[in-house]
Amino acid sequence: MENIPATAGASQPCDSRVGPSQSLVVAEPSFQRVRMVSSSGTINTIAVVDAELEPAALVNLVITLTEVKALVLAEAGVATDGHRATGTSTDAVVVAATGRGRALRFGGPISDAGWVVARAARTALTDGVRQWLEDRA
Repeated sequence: MENIPATAGASQPCDSRVGPSQSLVVAEPSFQRVRMVSSSGTINTIAVVDAELEPAALVNLVITLTEVKALVLAEAGVATDGHRATGTSTDAVVVAATGRGRALRFGGPISDAGWVVARAARTALTDGVRQWLEDRA
């Protein structure tokens, strides 16, 4: 798999009925470092890919990021009224591309771009959800 630099972050990993968590998680491209900074909002997932993405790849990546968010919330046991939460009613997913480097046609989870972005987002969301749950304990 070719090296594709990507960064992903998420803000307020929680269900909308609980309230703000005041955290933003940013995963560095190396996937080795995740840092917390103050913020508030819903579960806003943002990915920046250092590549030239075709329109279909951008759409695929939005779907991939949404799937990652739902998976992380389910694994953490986040629920509302006894039902697993998959997000909030005001969540946003944003994918941006620098337009530099390799042209990529796909963004699904087994594509080069999808794998890298999903990994970065999973790191960011997992850490953010864990922190949110600890803050509520």
